[in-house]
Amino acid sequence: MLIDLSYFKGDIKLTISEKKDFKQVGIGSMLQSIGENNIEDYIQKFEAEYLTKLLGKMLYENFMDGLNAASPLQIWIDLKEALTRESTSKISPIAYYVYCPLMDGGSTSTTTKGEKQAVADYTISVSTSAKVVNAWYWMTKYSMEFYEWLSENWEYYKDYSRYGYLRIHDFGLRNVFNI
Repeated sequence: MLIDLSYFKGDIKLTISEKKDFKQVGIGSMLQSIGENNIEDYIQKFEAEYLTKLLGKMLYENFMDGLNAASPLQIWIDLKEALTRESTSKISPIAYYVYCPLMDGGSTSTTTKGEKQAVADYTISVSTSAKVVNAWYWMTKYSMEFYEWLSENWEYYKDYSRYGYLRIHDFGLRNVFNI
């Protein structure tokens, strides 16, 4: 996994799960509602999905294999830094991508009697649409910045990709109507 909870800050900050009267609240209840066990599993699942879309399957697999090697090549270390900005701001398009499905699908639970929404003490439910759209905007912006970096360094990565040219995924537009 390239990112962890420390990447979810500012406008995509996640409240850590806590137990209250044997009920999950915060991120814990959201993860429960979408069938995930913990935030790390969720991050890992959607990080892989994002990187596959961003890099293509072959480059993604070579990247992961290269990073997991006993002595990773500098190209894989550089690619990781370009995606995570680990040594500087720790602002990553991966975190923004992961945030969107978590906020989009985690506010209700599917039961045999329909969709249910948990009610916590002293809270009012509000729509997450604006935050999801904002996160999607920043994910797209940071993805395009990454593509600029990758195009400048493509000569080092093209042999690890199925394609001899850089394929850009636009991730589509997203608005409050999810279209």
